[in-house]
Amino acid sequence: MPVIDNDPFGDIKNEKGNTSPEPAVVNKFHSRSDKDSALTAQHHTLGNSKNQASSGAHIHDGKTSRLLGDGQALTITGKLSPTTVAEVDAVLDSVITLLANFVSFTDART
Repeated sequence: MPVIDNDPFGDIKNEKGNTSPEPAVVNKFHSRSDKDSALTAQHHTLGNSKNQASSGAHIHDGKTSRLLGDGQALTITGKLSPTTVAEVDAVLDSVITLLANFVSFTDART
């Protein structure tokens, strides 16, 4: 019986095969999956490589997942050893601008 009355593709939509295969059959089928083969793969394992999915418990420490901003050529500007208040403020503004790319916060400086 078609899923939708008068549906010309109803017979195609009805499952013809075994809807409860044995575990060995399922394992054999999955042995040829596209797991982690590309970003566009249908199946992904958990991990920190490019083609894997991240677990919900990951932290951006560079070991269990990549560091935030990794590969983005981020730059902090200003003097390395600022000596005036204006130079310190310039470095601080640069750091805050960079941080705003990764963290949601309210800048309540006065």
